[in-house]
Amino acid sequence: SMNIVSSEQEVLYQIDDALKRLDDGSFGVCQQCSQPITMSRLKAVPYASLCIACQRTKEQKHKR
Repeated sequence: SMNIVSSEQEVLYQIDDALKRLDDGSFGVCQQCSQPITMSRLKAVPYASLCIACQRTKEQKHKR
């Protein structure tokens, strides 16, 4: 059950970050490569901070 709590906490941090990006005008832009994040991705994950390509790269690094 600790895992569920930490992942919920993680989502809350991500949402908080997204709200800060809305304030400073960087919302919807990939934090990694500065490309715009697609509308379909933002609809699926409104607090996304990475575009699909950078997110995939990050997840592949984690799997190793």
